[in-house]
Amino acid sequence: MGALYVSESKKNAQSEGAVIVFEDEASFRQTPTLHATWARRGSQPQIPTRGERNTQKIFGAVRLDNAKFVYLHQEDYFQWETYYLAFLEQVAVPAFYRRRHRIYLIQDNASYHKKKGNL
Repeated sequence: MGALYVSESKKNAQSEGAVIVFEDEASFRQTPTLHATWARRGSQPQIPTRGERNTQKIFGAVRLDNAKFVYLHQEDYFQWETYYLAFLEQVAVPAFYRRRHRIYLIQDNASYHKKKGNL
C-alpha cells in the first residue's frame, strides 16, 4: 500500500461521507525575558519570576472541509497515553465522528503517535 495523499484522501472522504482531520501539537515556553523597554538611565527593570521554567502544551485538530477546531491543554509530557487516550478518544473523535463514517486523521511522525509494540 502506497502513501495516502491529501488529494486521494479528499476523493475517498467525499465518496464515503468521511471527514479529513489534521492533527498537531505545540509547546509554548513561558520564560520572561527583557527585550526592549523604557527605564531610567543606568537602571535595568526587574521582572519578578518564580525562578522556574513553565511550558504550556496543546494538542489540536482541525477538520478540513469546515475548519472546525478542537484542542486539549496538556499538563503532562506528550506521550502515547495522553495523545491517544486523552486527546483522540475523549476530544477529537467525539467532535468529528459521525455514525458509520470514517475519519481520515493526518498527523506527523512523532514518536508518541505510535504505541510501543505496534510499530
